[in-house]
Amino acid sequence: MSQDYPQAIEYLVDRSRVFINQNSHSVIVIHGTGGANPDQTAQELGDYFRVTPLETSVHYGIDRAGVTCQYVLESDGAGGNCCLEAGHDVFWDQFHGDNLNLHAIEIECENNATNSLPLTPVQQAALFLLVAHLSKKYNIAPDHIKSHASIAPLTRAHCPGPQFPWDALRAYLKGITSMAEVCSIIDTDQFRAGASVDKCGFYSVSSLKDAGKPGQAPTGNANDIISWADREYAVYDGPDVYSNNNGMVMATLESVIKNAGLHYQVIGSTELGYQTNHLTADYIRAWLRHGYPVIIAVAEDDVFDLDLGAKPYAWDTTGFYHIIVATGIASDNNLLCHDTASVDNNGVRRGPRRYDATRLQNGLTSTTAIVMSWLQQPSDTFDPTKETSMLPATFHDDGTKLTYTPNGHYFKAGFRDEALKALEAGEDPTGWKPIENEQQVQQVEMHASSGPGARQLVNKGLLIWTQAKGVKWSAAGPEIGWCYNEVSTLEAQLKTANAEIATLKAQTPPASGAIGEAITALNAQISGLHLMKQDIDQIVQSATPLVQGLDVALVTSQNVVTKLQGH
Repeated sequence: MSQDYPQAIEYLVDRSRVFINQNSHSVIVIHGTGGANPDQTAQELGDYFRVTPLETSVHYGIDRAGVTCQYVLESDGAGGNCCLEAGHDVFWDQFHGDNLNLHAIEIECENNATNSLPLTPVQQAALFLLVAHLSKKYNIAPDHIKSHASIAPLTRAHCPGPQFPWDALRAYLKGITSMAEVCSIIDTDQFRAGASVDKCGFYSVSSLKDAGKPGQAPTGNANDIISWADREYAVYDGPDVYSNNNGMVMATLESVIKNAGLHYQVIGSTELGYQTNHLTADYIRAWLRHGYPVIIAVAEDDVFDLDLGAKPYAWDTTGFYHIIVATGIASDNNLLCHDTASVDNNGVRRGPRRYDATRLQNGLTSTTAIVMSWLQQPSDTFDPTKETSMLPATFHDDGTKLTYTPNGHYFKAGFRDEALKALEAGEDPTGWKPIENEQQVQQVEMHASSGPGARQLVNKGLLIWTQAKGVKWSAAGPEIGWCYNEVSTLEAQLKTANAEIATLKAQTPPASGAIGEAITALNAQISGLHLMKQDIDQIVQSATPLVQGLDVALVTSQNVVTKLQGH
């Protein structure tokens, strides 16, 4: 299992064949294999990348059976892109001739020699899921998802191929990424030959047990979810056989949530006679806006998949009830859901699915907000429809500025949005303590020459914004390395300045003409020291001791000037 993407099999090439720790994750590039055997497995493609003398590679490969393998770590640059050719997409000019492998995550889709085959349904589903995951994880916009042909239109004109489903991919990404889900879930099929068909509640909880933070990969895989759910079902409902139609009551749901290591808050329940007036789509949306996924129990008759234009179940749903998970709000205000019983001939339908919120509301029997491991536990009286914020006490938001009250520094605009999202999701507020207000600068990252924009230093790192990429975290290692080198240079200059000052102190007062020259030289030195001090102030807070040393040097220089002027 891949650590970067648990749905992939890790099948890495040797890191001597890649660009180690060199990837800005700016673009996703999609390739077709163009090989003689379109039916080779993803592992066999990995075998090729491991030995080819060309040292070409990509990050992920997906074969026609829908199996995904990872060949290169996402932190590294792969070797699938070569050189810009005449007629290339002008999009690539922004990288100013740089090696494009240092800016892209690359995905290979198995195809024939001319890349003329359409993707298989399972191959397409696996690809779309991976692209959506990477888009969320690295904040990659749909117009930053490119073909290999956009780089090399002469030699790679059919890569990934004429039948590649670009329109379908864009439509999928528009529905999935228009509003981020509150967690990242692996879709699993609850149906097994000879096993009970009434395990939806157990599967819903299990999927949340292994869910990842928004935009991050889940912590487990489909087999983990299935195994855990099946074991829990056997504990509470008896043998996992087809004839067992025991389902889940509220007491069981609450126990299974606890067994998963999660906390919860019941929103409303007809079974318990508890807050039945809260069994509405508005309450579900309110909890989702605060970052909490919601487990929904609902009559199957009232489940309607807007993108299918029908109920997602092939059987007569009369009198049956079902449990699903809501993880987000669609752009049209309907609900994004994951449903382990929404299946077709290819298995479970990939989520999130866009379910009609009004119809769901008509059939609700219970709703339960789940407190994920990274979220705050709300108070028993918390009402998400009335309270607009769950910020830590040290932060205050006025709708425009998010202020850290102990020091008065604040976030605004995109940095505010990023901080609010993290703090309301329960991240440690200490890491979000702002050390300064937002700074408008000509170079947001010194090590990468990222261009003009804004930056703001907080305890956990450096937030940056540029017109091209929006809000991102700076690459801390390279940026600190640049700062260390700059500080070392300034320290050497300061050492030289101190030595010159010491020499002047030791000298007998010179003649009046020489005094003027010495004053001029020292004033120039003082101006230089002022500039050094300003540079260091902007580099890193850890340079404070060095700044203090500069202050001492400045005072000493000024004292010498004063003494010389007195002669």
